[in-house]
Amino acid sequence: MHPESLLVGLILGIILTIAIYAARGRRPVNLNKPTRVPIGRYLGGFPLATSPEDSVDCLIDTSAFVFVSRFNKEFGRIPRTAVVDIFCEEKPQLLPRLTATKNITFPNLGVAKNRSLSGYCLVIDWQIGDVRNNAVFEFRGITARVTAHSVETILKSNCKASVPPLRFDERNCPFCREVIKKEALLCKHCRSRVTDPKPARFTLPV
Repeated sequence: MHPESLLVGLILGIILTIAIYAARGRRPVNLNKPTRVPIGRYLGGFPLATSPEDSVDCLIDTSAFVFVSRFNKEFGRIPRTAVVDIFCEEKPQLLPRLTATKNITFPNLGVAKNRSLSGYCLVIDWQIGDVRNNAVFEFRGITARVTAHSVETILKSNCKASVPPLRFDERNCPFCREVIKKEALLCKHCRSRVTDPKPARFTLPV
């Protein structure tokens, strides 16, 4: 076989592989059941996960985005109702768009003299109470832009949970927005101490 034929075959194989991955990223996802979405490489943003993590998946359930490592270890969770914004950005333009950098180190983002500032990032901007956070994930390779926007579309379509109306004896935790009992002093979901609600005043009939 001629070297030219081998080269043409190799090029066609690469193009076909790229097309398959791009189409897979645009494949519709059944959003009526819990979904597992590959979300790239975690760079920072969660208080208890300060080091980068490769091959991260996002588990979408009825109330939250749950982020797990390749070994299915959970290292971050964002209530769907706490999401402020989800956006994609090239890394050189990323820093000005971040609203919170408390749990993000610049070396993790690749902002260092010995590392090139390249890549395409997905940012989940979320807030619980008065605390604002940005979770940053990175996509690499020639399909990075397409893949990042595909994940962005999936997450945006899930960012607001369909919450049933509260019962007469329920209220939302002011920190994580999960449902708790009205008389609760400690949230069973985020373990935050919540204020004691004022008792309702009833007027006895005369």
